[in-house]
Amino acid sequence: MRCEKDDGTFTVTDEEIVEILSKHFRTVFNSNVKIDWSVLDEFIQRKTYSSMNLPLSKSEFNKAIIKLILHKAPGANGISPNAIKALNDENKSHLFKICYDYFEDNETIEDWQIGCLKILPKKGNLSNPNNWRGINLLDVVSKIMSLVITSRLQYKS
Repeated sequence: MRCEKDDGTFTVTDEEIVEILSKHFRTVFNSNVKIDWSVLDEFIQRKTYSSMNLPLSKSEFNKAIIKLILHKAPGANGISPNAIKALNDENKSHLFKICYDYFEDNETIEDWQIGCLKILPKKGNLSNPNNWRGINLLDVVSKIMSLVITSRLQYKS
C-alpha cells in the first residue's frame, strides 16, 4: 500500500506511510465532539434481569456455538468458527469448562479481550487514507461469550 503525500508524490517507505496514517487517525479519533450528557437523565430505569448473573449453562453455550457463522475470518490465534463447530463432545466439554470459569471470573484470558485490527480497501483511490476501513477480528470463543450475553440481554420474561 502506498499513500499520496501532501506534495502529490507517493510514499516509498513504511515510515512515510505510518506518518501519513498517524496524522489521519489523530484527526479522526481526536475530533472535538460536544456531547450533551444530560440526555441520560431522560432514560427511565428498566426492570433488572437477575438472569444476567446466572452461571453459564451448557445449553446456552451449545446454542451460541450453533449460532456461529461458518467461514468467517479467525482472530489472531487462527481458530475459525468452523474449527469450533467441528469439536467432538469431549473437546467441547473442555471448552465449556474454560468458558464457565471465565464467565464466573475464575479465569482471565487476555486474548478474548483483544482484537486484531485489519485494514481493508474500500474503493476509489487507495492512496487516500479515507478509502480504507478497519475490521476488528476477535477470538472465536469471545464471540461465543458475546452471543451468550446478547441472548441474555434479549430475553423477555
